[in-house]
Amino acid sequence: MFIHEALTLLGLSWSDRSNTQAINRAWKRKLLSVHPDKSTSNNANEQTQQLNRAKDVLLEQSEDMFDKLKRQAEEERAAYEKEKAAFEQKCNEMHEKARQARRERYAEKRKKRAEGSRVHRKVEDYPEGKALIEEMKTLFKNRFVSKIEHVSMADMMDLFVKSRESTSDLEKHLFRRHAKRLFAAAWPDARYTKHFNKWTFYGVAFKDP
Repeated sequence: MFIHEALTLLGLSWSDRSNTQAINRAWKRKLLSVHPDKSTSNNANEQTQQLNRAKDVLLEQSEDMFDKLKRQAEEERAAYEKEKAAFEQKCNEMHEKARQARRERYAEKRKKRAEGSRVHRKVEDYPEGKALIEEMKTLFKNRFVSKIEHVSMADMMDLFVKSRESTSDLEKHLFRRHAKRLFAAAWPDARYTKHFNKWTFYGVAFKDP
C-alpha cells in the first residue's frame, strides 16, 4: 500500500502523513464505523484490515523519517566534534612547535654568547665605560646644530669613530647601546624616526668644522 492510498483510506491530507496523533485519531474514527462488532457489512473484516494496514504504513514512514533525521543530526554532530577536535589538536601542535622553535633559538643564541661579550649593556661593567659616556655627551653637544635635516645613526657612528684615534669593537657596542638615549638628552627637540629605511634623528645636522 502506498502512502497516498493510506491517507485516502483514513481521510487525511498529505500534510498529516507524519503526524502520528492525527493518524491514530483518524484510524480510530474510521475503525468505529467498519469494525465487525459495530458494522453489519459483509466485508467489515477486510475494511478493518485495510485501515490497520494504512495506519501501519503511515506510522512506519513517520517513524522512519524521524529516525533518519535523528541519525543525520547525530552524524553531523559527530562529524563536527571530530573536525573540532582535529582543528584544536592541529592548533596545539602548531603552538607547541612555535614555542619549541623559540626555545631552540634562545638556547642557540645563549650558546653563541661568550662570557663577557655583553658587558656593553651596562656601563658600570665596562672599565672605561663612564669616561666614554662623558665623551659621547660632549661629542653630541658640540658637533651638532639644530636644523631641519636628518642625521642617521650610522653617520653618527662614523663621526664618533673618526673623532677618536682608535675605537675597539666593545666601544662601538657601547656607542650603539647608549647613543640614542644620550643624543635625545643632548637634543630633546630632535625626533627619533625612520627616514629612507634608516633610523635617524630629525631636527639636527652636523656642525660645519
